[in-house]
Amino acid sequence: MALSEYSFSPEIPPFSGELGRQSESRQAERLRCWCETTGRDFYVRCLDLGRDGLFLQTLADLSPGTRMDIEIDLPGGDFAAHAEVVWRRAPEENGPPPGLGVQFLSVTDDSFDVLEGYLGDHHC
Repeated sequence: MALSEYSFSPEIPPFSGELGRQSESRQAERLRCWCETTGRDFYVRCLDLGRDGLFLQTLADLSPGTRMDIEIDLPGGDFAAHAEVVWRRAPEENGPPPGLGVQFLSVTDDSFDVLEGYLGDHHC
């Protein structure tokens, strides 16, 4: 699948320590997300989803800059994107959930339409 029709800016504001620091509005979710990266394929929980990226709740030790392909089965269809880890939150006692902030790098037209429809239905 070619994932080059939409490109997203690599500019990400510095991590402020808050889950909702991304530039686009997000839909708080608990979606199952399939991730594929060099040497690792795994399911994780997506805790929020927006037009520019998502937060994955995971203990996976992936460094910022790690590229991955992701797939999420949304009510309007399958969403797939090529993405990059932009920050990682390590586990902390009584802290926010550990995980990865991920930015979409490329998305097909069809996948972008599915995402837009899903976010529109959830008023993002």
